[in-house]
Amino acid sequence: MSQFKFLFVSALTATLALPLAARADSAECELHAFKANRVEPLRIQERVGRGTIQKLAGAQVFVPAQKGLTAEWLRARVEQHISQMGTQGMSNCPLGVQGLRVTVASGGTGFWVQLQAKDTKTAAEVLRLAQAAVR
Repeated sequence: MSQFKFLFVSALTATLALPLAARADSAECELHAFKANRVEPLRIQERVGRGTIQKLAGAQVFVPAQKGLTAEWLRARVEQHISQMGTQGMSNCPLGVQGLRVTVASGGTGFWVQLQAKDTKTAAEVLRLAQAAVR
């Protein structure tokens, strides 16, 4: 390969790679696109002997109702965002945590996106990231 062709191919590759790198760095958590405005801990009840205890399971994020927005569509978009992130995740988004179980429930004037983690330690991380993302 001539030196000119090598420089041309190198320059072209660098030019095409820059927008992809910038896009990955500036990627926004999908929760911002839906104008999420409130976060609460997601707690579940666990049976212990004859009683029950409440255990932190993750976070629930409130998304206000918007024209044309349904629970099914919101859940599909959140799950699509999670799959697009793959194993890389996103350091500032709770949706980047591996192994999340996502459900969406009606919440009167909007929807609760419930992000359930697989263990208590991960649940605390999901809650922390959700609180930081919604501020």
